[in-house]
Amino acid sequence: MSNSNAFKRNYSQHSNSDTENDTERINVLQPRKKVCGAAELGRNNTPDKLSDKPMFNESELDGLFDDDDDDTFGLDLQALEDAEKFTLDLSEWRRCRIESVLPHENRTVTLIVSDKVTGATKAKCVLEPPWTGLQFVVGATVSIMAGFDRCAQVYRVSNQDGMIVTDPDYLVSGTSVVGALYCQRRGVLQERFRGVDKDSKLMMIGTIVHELLQRTLRNKLTDMSDIVSLGKTYLASNEMAHMLYGCSMTKADAIKEIEPFYAKIHSFVTKHFASQLPKKPFFPPSGDSQVQIHAVRDIEENIWCHQLGLKGKIDVTVDARCNSNQALQVMPLELKTGRASFSAEHKGQLVLYEMMMNLVGHKVENGILLYLREGKCASVSGNRNIKRDLIMLRNEVANFLSKSLPNVDSADFDLAKDTLQLPEPLNNAHVCSRCPYAVICTAHLQREGRDLPADHSIKLIADESLSHLSDRHIDYFIRWAGLTYLEDQETRKSFKLKHIWTKSVEERHKMGRAFGNLRLSGRVICATSEYYHNFSVDSLLPDGTQSQNAHERLTSFFESNQYLICSTSKRVAVAAGRVITVGKRDITMSFERDLSRHYANEQFTLDRYESNSSTTFNLTNLGVLLENTERSVALRRIIVDREKPRFAKTISPDIVTAAKEILGGLNKHQRVAILSAVGTDSYCLFKGLPGTGKTQTVIALIRLLVAMGKSVLITSNTHSAVDNVLKRLQPHGIKFLRLGASSRVDAALAEFTDGSVTEKCSTPEELAAVYDSYKIVGVTCLGAAHSMLVQRTFDYCIVDEATQVFQSAVIRPLLYADKFVLIGDPDQLPPVIRSHKAKDLGADESLFFRLDAPESCCELPTQYRMNKTITALANDLSYRGKLMCATEAVASATIKYATAPAMQKKHKSEKWLLRVIASQQEMSVVVINTLNTYKTNLDHIVESQRELGQMLRQGAVEEVRRTAIYENFCEAAVILYTVMTMFEGGVDSSSIGIIAPFRAQVELLRRQFQLLKKFYESQKDTKDQAVDVEINTVDQFQGRDKDVIFYSCTKSVDPDQPENKKASEYEVLEDHKRLTVAMTRAKQKLIIVGDTKSLDKYTPFRNLFKLIHPATKVTLQDHAFGFEWSCVFNVLNALQDCADQ
Repeated sequence: MSNSNAFKRNYSQHSNSDTENDTERINVLQPRKKVCGAAELGRNNTPDKLSDKPMFNESELDGLFDDDDDDTFGLDLQALEDAEKFTLDLSEWRRCRIESVLPHENRTVTLIVSDKVTGATKAKCVLEPPWTGLQFVVGATVSIMAGFDRCAQVYRVSNQDGMIVTDPDYLVSGTSVVGALYCQRRGVLQERFRGVDKDSKLMMIGTIVHELLQRTLRNKLTDMSDIVSLGKTYLASNEMAHMLYGCSMTKADAIKEIEPFYAKIHSFVTKHFASQLPKKPFFPPSGDSQVQIHAVRDIEENIWCHQLGLKGKIDVTVDARCNSNQALQVMPLELKTGRASFSAEHKGQLVLYEMMMNLVGHKVENGILLYLREGKCASVSGNRNIKRDLIMLRNEVANFLSKSLPNVDSADFDLAKDTLQLPEPLNNAHVCSRCPYAVICTAHLQREGRDLPADHSIKLIADESLSHLSDRHIDYFIRWAGLTYLEDQETRKSFKLKHIWTKSVEERHKMGRAFGNLRLSGRVICATSEYYHNFSVDSLLPDGTQSQNAHERLTSFFESNQYLICSTSKRVAVAAGRVITVGKRDITMSFERDLSRHYANEQFTLDRYESNSSTTFNLTNLGVLLENTERSVALRRIIVDREKPRFAKTISPDIVTAAKEILGGLNKHQRVAILSAVGTDSYCLFKGLPGTGKTQTVIALIRLLVAMGKSVLITSNTHSAVDNVLKRLQPHGIKFLRLGASSRVDAALAEFTDGSVTEKCSTPEELAAVYDSYKIVGVTCLGAAHSMLVQRTFDYCIVDEATQVFQSAVIRPLLYADKFVLIGDPDQLPPVIRSHKAKDLGADESLFFRLDAPESCCELPTQYRMNKTITALANDLSYRGKLMCATEAVASATIKYATAPAMQKKHKSEKWLLRVIASQQEMSVVVINTLNTYKTNLDHIVESQRELGQMLRQGAVEEVRRTAIYENFCEAAVILYTVMTMFEGGVDSSSIGIIAPFRAQVELLRRQFQLLKKFYESQKDTKDQAVDVEINTVDQFQGRDKDVIFYSCTKSVDPDQPENKKASEYEVLEDHKRLTVAMTRAKQKLIIVGDTKSLDKYTPFRNLFKLIHPATKVTLQDHAFGFEWSCVFNVLNALQDCADQ
């Protein structure tokens, strides 16, 4: 029998009885052998402390050594020995690591566990059915509370006592747990494909009523007129307009549905709410009146309970009395707006809240279940059996959602079978046929290889639900769902969310994950449904230092719109919200609740939050692609079946004049591409090589489509790419709307965001009128779940930088348009994929790459960026001779020095430097070979960074060595010295860019140039010198260019350590496309800095160095060509000395 069925049965029995049947079992089990004659097992039984009193008298001691009577006293000598080894107390919840797993023939499993925090103490814990059905792996984390068996000297988790929670760091929502009561498979699919089951009008009414009741209680309203007034105000709010628009409801619809609930809310408040403490015992007459509420403690109380691996948000937390009990108790109140079913699912949710609340500081025995529509209200409590079954169900749900995929690195790995970890399907034709996840469920079933009876109802439903799909469509869905699961598993490895409850504030602060020692300052401001909190920095920062430099520290941790978790010193995750502003010594946050009511004098910590929303988004897109709708059918033909587009050969005479004007300034390849896009019946690809004017082409296309009266959705993978296109439209007077949070949008576009243009809308009709007035709309791919798009179908969707978008992520915006155009360069950066296995299996294949074919693609080869020397190198290395310089001016452009004579005179002895910065065309590409810098770099790290130097003396040599791989002071010194010389020659700092493959090197270079800026400002003759050099990774530089580009390769291997002759294909420096992007950012000068011997093992660099003429290679060696390492390092040291003064 499943745990969900056991739970429902137990609740049914519990509802008809006031007594707990603690001996009831879930499965038919053999009775456990009683270890002791008396009841010696229980949570309050803990190992006895050592005492001076003898444990046995003399006669007992004699008996102990009688070989024929070892069991006289039921004593186990091995247990006595274990008692000395196993001292970890499991009588209260304990976070543990599994050290060993020992299954036994008597259907029990013994775990040896250690304290996860200290690792110093261990315990032996025997699991009895039903807990033995769980999967346990050595090294896994579990949360245990167990009863102690004094005779056997072990802890036990049994049917009657104790609990064990697997993977407790994966917090499952209470609604997901109880949602799996009737079908675990649906519960898992609902968590993974959230969004496929679209918000219904019924759900929206429930949301509105929840908010109305909460506001009524928060404002302590008791008069009917006040409640009605509150409702009318809420229904006329901007927030409500957006909510109703999202589910296609009119304001009249909402008013009609909500009006009956005013009286219900008033009746509930009148009947069950008492504003004063009772003066006499409470004796309810009967039925509904048995609940009396005296105070509202909290609304939407957030609970993260890592002991149980659960999280939840409680509708209302109250002080109340139930069932003739005079004492006030803290209780969770759960509101339901549907039929008063008092179902196991609804009751189970309250029991989970009760369990969680007891572990975060409340003392809770009951919960209140309110069915507002029927005015029914009752208290709910759970016995041992119910709580046990719910935790068992939670473990099963978590197992499917969080467990690692097996055999990922095995040659036998099967993407379809090994990634599709789903529970058994339900055998209920009526329920399954109405399930919104039926198509996804049965598609998985087709490839699971599950052996089900021929008459299983899910098999019959599969034929109908999948009738519109081909095997190829199902294979595509399964493959990309599997790749998404693989990527999600790899991404979750780096998640640090569990550190909120496993590491101290000081540790998290040092990791750059959290900022503590914050206190509430000023009054909390309420704005509609948000509460603005201002936190000020305490006198000491979390690392113990003074807070004078708080602003610099705060801005390094936080940025506007960042989502953070707020905890107190006593409780984790009391709220979650977004950063509004970061001040000099304070930070303003927006939360859903007022924390000052209960935590006014607490000390707070803000932690960064990591979300897997992109995983859910991508999976949901795949689910929507399977739908039997006109647009999903059309997209499947294109994406899955790779149906080729057809093109009209002429355009309408009505737009010929406009087309001539718009296309007049473009080259022939750009014109062909635009006319192809206008003439396509479905889609078109623009293959824009570097510097070929992709954005210019896109702007011209949009202008032409506007002239034709077409609507256009503009999207890309990043906010900056979308904003770049929209800003380029402004000079042409084209009206557009930017969807997305204003804090993530370019400040120049703030007035065009949806939040700005719709802030005065109070009805969904007004909102629709505003949205419909825009024919050009911009949004990121991840932002394309916006409600505005659900209500619109655009003529075109244009995807910029399409080669960087994860294939399933681009599906969502394409669903909202009749035709689409993809713009990108498949020879540059693909989508970022962390999982090596997923990448091997093709997860980095963009939709552009998938559809790329001569019949559908227009190439743009004429480039306006690079001079002929850099173009020739790009052609030889990556573009197979396709790139062409647009004009002779572009081809012959070289770096210009306004004060060249003075610069050359100053550095005449440094011949290496003059060769590097030479302005001749043939010197447009230079390679600076630093030779091996590993030891010099290591020495400089130790000498210049005292903290690291101290660590080195303490023996942390490996950490410094790892730093030296991704941080190269030698290259930084050379680049800084060279850039300073260019400044002396009159080169504008904003025309210089520095690229590095590793984030650590980028940060190092930024620090050095920040020191340079401060140095210049301190000197009279250089205080006006700008230092606007852009320094970034390859990814961040894509789509940008500079006159001069430095590429700091960074890596120089330890010459004393054996080095692998062959590079791993997953190393950043082995990525050919990254090198292509880096070198094609340069217009007139490309300077590559690195240890060529260390780099030579990487195929892209080996091929590059073969193409570099010897005359353009400069080797740095003391006393050669005027080079001295001491000279370039003296500059670094001088900058640091200046900063220290």
